[in-house]
This record gives sequence, C-alpha cells and structure tokens, in this order.
Amino acid sequence: MTYEKKYPDGDTARTCVRDGFLPNGDISCKECFEKKLEIERLREKIKSLQAALKHKERSTRERPFGENTPSSKEIKENSNKENRKKKGGAKSGHNGHGRTSHKPDEVKNHQDLPPVQSCPNCKIALCEVDQRKRSIIDVHPIAAFKTLFSFGRFECPCCGGRFKAAVPALPKFRLSNRLLAQVAVMYYLHGVPLKKVCRMLGDEVNVSALHNAFDKLSDICAPAKDLLVKDYRDSKVKHADETGWRTDGHTGYAWYFGSSNTSIFEFRNTRGAAIAREILGTEPLLGFLVVDRYNAYNRTKCKIQYCFAHLLRDVKSLETEFPGDKEIEKFADEFGKHLSLAMKLQQREISDTAYYRRAAKLEKRIRDLVDASASHLGIRRIQGIFREKEERLYHWVTDRDVPAHNNFAEREIRPTAIARKASFGSQSEKGALRRSNVMSVLHTARKRLKNNVDICWWFEDSLNQIALGAESAILRVNPQ
Repeated sequence: MTYEKKYPDGDTARTCVRDGFLPNGDISCKECFEKKLEIERLREKIKSLQAALKHKERSTRERPFGENTPSSKEIKENSNKENRKKKGGAKSGHNGHGRTSHKPDEVKNHQDLPPVQSCPNCKIALCEVDQRKRSIIDVHPIAAFKTLFSFGRFECPCCGGRFKAAVPALPKFRLSNRLLAQVAVMYYLHGVPLKKVCRMLGDEVNVSALHNAFDKLSDICAPAKDLLVKDYRDSKVKHADETGWRTDGHTGYAWYFGSSNTSIFEFRNTRGAAIAREILGTEPLLGFLVVDRYNAYNRTKCKIQYCFAHLLRDVKSLETEFPGDKEIEKFADEFGKHLSLAMKLQQREISDTAYYRRAAKLEKRIRDLVDASASHLGIRRIQGIFREKEERLYHWVTDRDVPAHNNFAEREIRPTAIARKASFGSQSEKGALRRSNVMSVLHTARKRLKNNVDICWWFEDSLNQIALGAESAILRVNPQ
C-alpha cells in the first residue's frame, strides 16, 4: 500500500511505503498489526466502561432507580453551614399569632378537674390560690356501640295503611348508616385497611359484617355509574390511566377515567381496549383526552393529547442507555428542558395572552429540535414520535385548559396503587366490582362537595334518604 507525497520545491511526487506495509500492499508483520488493532479496541472499551461507571456512580448516589426513583429515595445533599446557622420561626420583633382561648359558644365539653389535695413533697393540705383555664381540642373515640330504637306502628283508620318512624339504617341491616358511611370513607377513600378499621371500632364489628354491608352499598351505587360515564364523556378535558391490580390472585388492572368533577374506577382482569371503549364509547366526543401513548386509547373518537412526562422519561432513558455519548447528552438536555417548560407553563400565573405567546415559542423550539438532523438512531426514534403523532402533541398550545401532562390521572390513581400494597388487590370478582362502584361514587362526591360539607355527613344523609325510599340521593351524585 503506497501513497504519494509532494514537496513544495518541485512537481515530482515521491512514492513512499507506509510503516508495516509492503510496496504491493501486503502487511509486513501481521502480528504487530493485530496487536495494534487489539490495543485500539481495548482503549475504546476502557473509555466506554469508564463513562458507564461514572454514570452508574452518579445515578446510585443521586437516583438509585434512575428515572423511576421516588423522591423519598433520592439522596439529598446536606445543608451548608450558612443555612444551618439560620434560625427557624418568625423574625425578631414579630407580634406573632398566639393561640387564643375558646369562646363560650364554641365549647362543646366543659370539665372541672378535681383539686390537688396535698403537696407531694410536704404531705400537707394545699390552699387554693386562684382558678385557671386551659383550652384544648379533643376528639371523640371512634368506637362502635349498640343502640336500641323503640318506635310504635300506626294505622290509618281510613285506608288501613300502617306507618312507623324511620330508623337510620338500611332495611335488614345491623349497622347504622353513620357507621357504614364512616367505614366506607375510611376504606375506599382514605385507604385504611379493613382489619385496622375493625380494630378501631372494637369487638362489635367484624370484617365479614362489613363485607356484607359493602355488597349492599355496591348495589346502591351501581346505577350511578351510567350517569358518571355520561358526565365524563361530556367533560372538556378527560384523563385516563391504568395500573396493575390483582383479583383473586390473578393479574388484573385498575382503570381510572376522570375529569375535574368526575371519577370512574374499573377493576378488570384485562388491559384491552374494550375497557376504554366501554367508558369512552364509540361516538365522537367533544373536548380532549389526555393519556400516555398506550394503544388502547388510540381509537377513541376524540382529540388526544399525549403526556409529555412519559416522553421526557424516554428522552432521559437515552442517557442511561448510551452513557458518554455527546450527541445524546446535548439532545436530552435541550429537548428535555423544553418539554419540562411546556408541562409547567399551564401553572404559571400569567395572562392568557402571555400564555399563548410563550406556548407558541415553546412549540417552535420543540419543532426545530424535532426537525434537526441527527445521526444517532435513539434520537431519530424520539423525533419520529413527534413527527408521526404531531396531531396529538400540541393541543396545549391552542387551549390553555389542556395540560401537556397526565399528572392529574397519576395523582388520582396513586391511592389505589398504595392500597394495592396493603391489600394485595381484591380477593374475588365481587370484591373488585364492589370497589369499582363505591370508589367511583365517593371519589366523585369528594370532588363535587363544597369545602364546608363533610363527605361522611353527605354519605350518611344519602343513605338515610335511601332508607326512606329516595334512591335519587345516590343516583344524582351531585351534592353541590
């Protein structure tokens, strides 16, 4: 193998032989050449391993589980000396907001404590100096107790009809409506395990009795699901998400469909598109559906907005998959920054004019990065998503009510994921259906109740009306 080398003092080119090669192009020493190739290969391998090790050390130190690391597992840096010197509380000279005594009309329980008879040191009688008062906030213990209602039955002398006073309990039930309301809210809304609820109530109530009562509550709440589905379809911005949920030991899924004033839960043994089609329907819908890129929602006849948080996670995962790649690092930094700004823009306290101006600028920057040339296949894959699904990525630019993320559904379904860890799912198909019906009604009622209305009181009042025959109290699910 030869090459020509021209000198500036003349036009004649001299042909020189490269080191390690013969004039005819053959290798003079194959062993030396192979060793050089092996050295170059090992150098590249060492460089790659060093970059991977550096990335792993940083990830282990800061985010042990990568992009899926919860905030509770992240290792935070210790506070610096300057922050440790700062004292908490109000500044010197601040008047403060001291605790005031209860007003007479606010006190529901007044107790006179017994006097101290003698000095514990001198063992002699004490003389009273003055009277003091101390205001505290107390709570009644949560305990079930037996109640007996006595009532008479009356007959109309004209028509012969018989009447009696209404008992605050559903027909043929041993548990009062107040107890049912409190237990259902604790279990289905706040996620308190049922055995712990029974320990709080005492020996009068057991798990079996509560399960039988919940079966009746499920039958009462079931007709309201049709109205909730209609309200959900009519909402301008709809959210949907799903997570794992085992039923009778078998793999299943918990589906969530919700809006600002409606929540629908479905616990099924499948993650198929039939569940989404059942709730969203097959007719065209107004508004927008905010979801991740799961295929079950793709056939919905509605404008779809993809969640940028999931796309941002895919972008960040490129850095983990290809550590040390400069092109990946640059793309992930710039593209990830603009996706984060798009997700935070809706919460900014700015005017609509300023919002749409900033949204248009962000859209242009994202499109420029999508259209930019890239040699890495991982970057091309992300760019391909934004090019192919362009109609599902920029609704937040033209309508401020549409978020660029699906955090609403993630927050709504998180208590279900926590309950899954405590209960390991449902023990039967009936239990899954019961949870679907009761949770849908309670979570919707909590969204629609005014701030000064307690959901336990509303649920108890609704059950009392049902005991009198007014089933519309639950069917409407409209406690506003």
